[in-house]
Amino acid sequence: STSHGKVALRWSLQKGFLPLPKSVTPKNIEANLDIFDFNLSEEDMAVLDKIQGIKTQVDPDTVNF
Repeated sequence: STSHGKVALRWSLQKGFLPLPKSVTPKNIEANLDIFDFNLSEEDMAVLDKIQGIKTQVDPDTVNF
């Protein structure tokens, strides 16, 4: 099964972002690395793009934090 965290990390990679997951639990660290054996479909990506809070997908090199 694919967890919410794996989907979020995979979404980040497919958008061209470099996700920086953080965990101190070995099991979670290993799970965070297990995101290269699947891809999200274009339809799934479109649904995830519409989630509130992800409105501004900007280039991190040009955004003012």
